[in-house]
Amino acid sequence: MGTLEFFYRQVPFGCRFERATGMRDPLSSPTLLFENEIAVDVGGECNGYAGCTSMIFDHHFVRDWNFPSAAAA
Repeated sequence: MGTLEFFYRQVPFGCRFERATGMRDPLSSPTLLFENEIAVDVGGECNGYAGCTSMIFDHHFVRDWNFPSAAAA
C-alpha cells in the first residue's frame, strides 16, 4: 500500500475561498480551494449549509444550531 501524504497551509484571517477544479498547483492563489483540498475552521462557511458546495468546515458563523468545534464539523 502506498504512502498517503498530508500537507497543510495557513491562510489570512477572513479568507474567502473560490472553488477551483483540478489539483492544487503550489503557484496558485491562496484563495483558490481545489478538489484535493479541505478547508477547516476558515471562511465562516460550511459544506452543505446555505448553498456552500466547497469542502469548507467551519463553526464560526451564525445559524440555528452550531458545531462545538471545527473538528466536530
